[in-house]
Amino acid sequence: GLIQRTTLVPEPTYRFKHPLTLDVTYDSLLERQRKERHALVGEAIEAIYEGRLDEFSERLANHFANAEDWDRAVRYGFAAAERAAGLWRIEAAVDTLERTQEWVERRGGADSERRATLVRLLLEEERHLETLGRRDRQQAVIDELLTLVPEQPTAERATVLVRQGELSTLMGRHDAAQEAFAAAIEVADACRAVDERAMALRGVGHRFWRLGMYDEAVAPLTEVVEHDRLGAPPKVLLRDLINLGRVRRERGDWDAAQTIGDEVRALAESTSSPGDRQFASDYMGHLFRAMGRPEEALQAFAEGNTMATKAHLPLRSSFHLLAMAALHLEMGQIDESLATYEEAILLARRASRADNLGHALTLQADALMTIGRAADAVPSYDEAVAILSRLATDSTLSETIGKLAKAYEVDGRTDDASAAWRQVGEVRLALDDRSGALEAAEHEARLHAGDADTARELHKAALDIAAGLGDAAAEARSWNSLAILAWRGGDLEGASSQYEAAAECLRNSDELDGLGAVLNGWGAVLAELDRHADARSVLLEALEANRRVEDVAREADSLAALGASFRALDDLTQAYDWYQQCLDKRRAAEDRAGEGWALHRLAELSVEADAPERAEAFAAAALTIAREIQDTELEALCT
Repeated sequence: GLIQRTTLVPEPTYRFKHPLTLDVTYDSLLERQRKERHALVGEAIEAIYEGRLDEFSERLANHFANAEDWDRAVRYGFAAAERAAGLWRIEAAVDTLERTQEWVERRGGADSERRATLVRLLLEEERHLETLGRRDRQQAVIDELLTLVPEQPTAERATVLVRQGELSTLMGRHDAAQEAFAAAIEVADACRAVDERAMALRGVGHRFWRLGMYDEAVAPLTEVVEHDRLGAPPKVLLRDLINLGRVRRERGDWDAAQTIGDEVRALAESTSSPGDRQFASDYMGHLFRAMGRPEEALQAFAEGNTMATKAHLPLRSSFHLLAMAALHLEMGQIDESLATYEEAILLARRASRADNLGHALTLQADALMTIGRAADAVPSYDEAVAILSRLATDSTLSETIGKLAKAYEVDGRTDDASAAWRQVGEVRLALDDRSGALEAAEHEARLHAGDADTARELHKAALDIAAGLGDAAAEARSWNSLAILAWRGGDLEGASSQYEAAAECLRNSDELDGLGAVLNGWGAVLAELDRHADARSVLLEALEANRRVEDVAREADSLAALGASFRALDDLTQAYDWYQQCLDKRRAAEDRAGEGWALHRLAELSVEADAPERAEAFAAAALTIAREIQDTELEALCT
């Protein structure tokens, strides 16, 4: 009663009624018996399904591994991983390769043969990990590869260095990418590995493209295409032509980009590959979009989506749909855009590509922010962050968290926005991007402008980062913010010393932008402290600094502060002169509010100088402006 018959023909077949019975029976076998039976089953499958072994590769790998027939276990392990990847079961492919690596280690044999097998295996695994977006594990595999390949120049070493450059580019570590590609080219040239040199140049071009350095990308990508024309498969040439065409498109080289598009479409037809035809459609769609031909772009993307759907390629369909959704949004077709984003996200989920799903969710949220629906954007950004956090700590993650923080801000969720900016700072520090961490700290500090204690601590934290970077402008911004907080809190002496520190940072760096604003604030504080001689000295420096950078608005602020300082000393003649200059600058800047207030100050001075007719004229002009701009405070004072 422990087993039951399941079939009679072509021969009787039996199964255990319960898996526990199977486990108990299996565990009762001696180790030698297990090995023998696994070997027998594996050999039986080989004999019965001789022409279809690819279908049974996973079972064969497991049976021969349990039989400790490591040669056949490794052979079928590679086959099983390849089959899983072909069926888009990428996680299964990676798991199989990791188990196969254990079997390679247990097989032993000559060191050179073992090393060559491991390098082949790890290169396959690294590519699958890139597809899955598992960047940390991908880096670990590349590190292992670098210990396996010889240090002397070989094609293998050049390939691994290219992989390192590509990963660094994906993670936004562009300096590390540049070093890796340069090393790869040097190694490839030393061992005359022309294919590997082309791989490295392709990576160099992609890095330039990611950085928006399109002029610099043309030469390496052109060299790659020329290399392909000497004998590369049409698929390879097609993809490299697309890379070059994208750069031409970004440069606005429409004729060159169109010529490349014609060749790409011809190549795609010659290969008869649905995937190649989709790439061609995608290329033409983006080209038409850049050329301002949205209807043709939509048609190209729709054709690509139709081909991808027929070929059961949900990931490619998702790419086409994302482009279509963006076009619908640009054309003002909001409902169509949002529906298409939803469809693209659904397909990205079906394709089990975490990085693509995170990208799709982010684009959907960007669209929602564009149409003013921040509250609806938050859940999409939030899910994207959760997905990307599982993949790697990289620049894409920090950028997406920053977008989430801005969505929180717009939606009025200050505490959530503050926590998100803090997370951005942590990620940036983990990436050794202290400038990015500084930017995040400043964002968070600005959120707490109404909470002086919290804002003060955050600006101090930003100041520490800026000092570590040696960024004088950033240090000055932090000191300036601390001075404003002190001034608002009634600590005039503290504000004065902090303004002084800000000014000193900018003077030492010859950084003129912002110096005038800092000096304006410092001069106003000194005036409130009745240190009028010091105030005038600082304000005259501020006036000169603002004039050098042609900042008319801040120049007017300097003139107003000088007028206030002389007025406090009852020097009405000089005060009048400074305010009159201020009025002229406000008018030149077409600053109606500033003009109104300058007129009001002149009216007050005229009253104090016992010139009622002049005072009434200034007040009347100011009153007209106050009513025009609906400034009730100024209107009441003028009245």
